[in-house]
Amino acid sequence: MACARGNPCVDCDEAPCVDACEPGIIRLHPDDHTLAGVPYLSFEKSGCTFCNDCVQRCPATPEEELRPTKLGLALLDQDACVAWDDVVCTSCQTACPYQAVVMEGGVRPSIDADACNGCGFCVGVCPTEAIRISW
Repeated sequence: MACARGNPCVDCDEAPCVDACEPGIIRLHPDDHTLAGVPYLSFEKSGCTFCNDCVQRCPATPEEELRPTKLGLALLDQDACVAWDDVVCTSCQTACPYQAVVMEGGVRPSIDADACNGCGFCVGVCPTEAIRISW
């Protein structure tokens, strides 16, 4: 989601999006980080439900951008994925509410880029951290 003013999060002192995010995926970079106090998305424990509460609370979001439909794209590292090493694992497929994880040959996951919206539900459930969201 781009803003007409560039990255308004850098200049935001309040970060109302953090409190508005019920799944808790919007967090603030810690004080020792270069982007201290700036919000980021963490998919460790959940994913984005596209409820729109964060966007509605954002003081810098133009009205025409109030409904995001895609955050990014899930990328799967086949070298890190246990299913690509002949271990039975369907964690990412089971977690995906958009059927964007397709099992090749019934056993190896791949991402359907047209179906994936970058919600991140597949990220935190992967036992080997083989999935990340690309912006």
